[in-house]
Amino acid sequence: MDAKRDMIEKLFSNRLRLQFQDRTVSFASLSDFDFCLSSRTEVPAGKIRELVRQSPEALTKEAGSIRQLERGFVDLLSKSMEEPGSIGYLLRDVDLKLFSQDHEWRSLFTSLVKTGKEFNDYKQLALVKYTQYLGSRQEVLKCIFENKYQLDAEPAEVNGAERDARDTVIFESQKAALLSPRDSGLQRLPRGETITIQLDGDSNLDIVLSRHKFTIVSGQEIHLLDENGPEYILQYGRNRVGREQGNDVRIDTAYRDVSRKHLIIDVESPRHVRLTDLSSHGTYVPGARLLPGGA
Repeated sequence: MDAKRDMIEKLFSNRLRLQFQDRTVSFASLSDFDFCLSSRTEVPAGKIRELVRQSPEALTKEAGSIRQLERGFVDLLSKSMEEPGSIGYLLRDVDLKLFSQDHEWRSLFTSLVKTGKEFNDYKQLALVKYTQYLGSRQEVLKCIFENKYQLDAEPAEVNGAERDARDTVIFESQKAALLSPRDSGLQRLPRGETITIQLDGDSNLDIVLSRHKFTIVSGQEIHLLDENGPEYILQYGRNRVGREQGNDVRIDTAYRDVSRKHLIIDVESPRHVRLTDLSSHGTYVPGARLLPGGA
């Protein structure tokens, strides 16, 4: 009897308990936590209605702010992946006011950072889901701006006044996302989540970074081939891909819609790679090449 009681107490002691303003929420497993957070990656309807009423200047300012936040949190996510076990102290250094109050994100992180290192996997997952939420915010802003103010119209007028071209700068790179291959058998990788891809023998794997086609060429060595010619050798282990200096694979800086830190390619074997998207405009892969279970 004592052994059963000890086992039950141990199971309950391993639960994650988060304190919100008016209640305590308990999670028995990481999958329970994942299920709860999945619904929080979309923008609340009330927030969308609020954004629709805003002026183009206010939308531009909002987009700039979200973009800066995205960059900061993606950098944090990248660091936590490079240094396993670091997520706890990395989050402790973040100003909690940077988290949105939508879906109680701020309350969630305020409670989560107080937990011990045994809950680091929960912290990592929460950060992944929050970056996905910020991506959803950017998508909503882009759609509202496109529909209300017809970004491509010349000349552009809002309420009878010509709109300054500078107002649209923050949205120009967003137009590239409209050209992405959403309906060509390719599937967008969920940001921050590591997905395993199977390489079939000597066949190549086409991937798209934002709207630029690349190919992972398998063989004795594994290469990443740019559609315009440059070829990069991928090392076994981790390969960071993006426009920023310091990446293992530095993409042509002319590809402005490819993120500074766009993608992590972990080469596990000649037949398997693991991809982690960290970008704003997405990484697309053939859905048929995803392994069952994905991550």
